[in-house]
Amino acid sequence: MSDLTIGVSAVTVMDGDQLTTFSYNDPDALIQALTDAFGSSPSITEDPNGYEVTFYDWQGARVLRLTDARASITISAPGVGGVNAATLEGIKVGSDRASALAGEARDVGEGADFLGITAREATNTQSLTRPGEVGLDFVRLRFSSDQVTHIQAPAFDYGDV
Repeated sequence: MSDLTIGVSAVTVMDGDQLTTFSYNDPDALIQALTDAFGSSPSITEDPNGYEVTFYDWQGARVLRLTDARASITISAPGVGGVNAATLEGIKVGSDRASALAGEARDVGEGADFLGITAREATNTQSLTRPGEVGLDFVRLRFSSDQVTHIQAPAFDYGDV
């Protein structure tokens, strides 16, 4: 069984003793790695609103691919195709808020249903959600009833969000 680790700048797949990292800036490699790890091809759809993005969906995981060769990932299940999925801190879908806070998740100015984890300052940026502070890159945790329902990366609180 493989493990998937969702980080701020990459996804890491651990398959047995082999550890491989896939950047969000290389969507082709990321999508192929997930296809291999999950053991199935994704369904592929274009954005229905006409935006230049393509969605790659597996049950419990989605990659959003932008036309400028960037991607993001959203995990909505604790495991996908027999692959465990978690943040670097071990937070997974189904983890509680207390565990996320113990893993140093923090308020990133998006309201009570969201926390950021693995946050790092983004040099020469200004946060749009925390006025007067430096922007952050982070992994976004979405909550419902104090349980993680989605893990999304990369996330940020600066620029045109």
